Amino acid sequence: MISIPCDTVENNACAAGSAVIQWALIHRATTGLPMTGADVREVFETIIPNEALDALISQSGFQEREHKLDARLFLRTAVISAAHKVGGRKSDVLRMYFDEGGEEVARSASYSWFDESFEEVMEGLRDRALSYAQSQPKDLPGILGQHVSDWIIVDSTTVKLDDSLKEVYPGTGKYAALKVHKQFSVGVGTTVGYHLSPAKEHDSKQKDLRAGGSVVCFGMETEFGPVVYRSLSEGRRI
Repeated sequence: MISIPCDTVENNACAAGSAVIQWALIHRATTGLPMTGADVREVFETIIPNEALDALISQSGFQEREHKLDARLFLRTAVISAAHKVGGRKSDVLRMYFDEGGEEVARSASYSWFDESFEEVMEGLRDRALSYAQSQPKDLPGILGQHVSDWIIVDSTTVKLDDSLKEVYPGTGKYAALKVHKQFSVGVGTTVGYHLSPAKEHDSKQKDLRAGGSVVCFGMETEFGPVVYRSLSEGRRI
């Protein structure tokens, strides 16, 4: 179980998008050449181009009142921070944003940026990133692709929350917790879907996955995806 403050929960809406960004960067890095700022910019522009980002900002009203906020920079920083080892705390998002040149403002003003319009944009970025991943061609050589369109590995991670959220996300004990249910595509090599549920609910209630010709594997850590892929493609038993 992971234990993190409740202010990281809203970044879960972008965690899947962040996973897709990371996957794209890893694919670029397989060329053997060092990654540069231009490479990172190109990946972002491919998955989340400026015009799409601007449209989400406009639709949500995220920057209507905050003239000192560089919305593009702030949102891209939030995507990167969502994959940070501490879980993308608000303080980490803000620290990275200011380090990257964002104009510093009072603490109360900067924390007000994490509002409903921010959440709306994050959800839009998540949906766009997942759609991009889902649209990628699948690499299933040999027996992997003979009879199925893909292999989907489904597993969950429990995240412990602040006790104030017990009514919304009851855990299995006297605490608040949620589960992040992830769908990992072996063919694509990254996360292609996820949803949240109270940790108290058994995983069996969350397995309504319409695979569409895919083989679904439950109860395996998503980090094992490459291992499953390699083992099956080499004809070895898992």
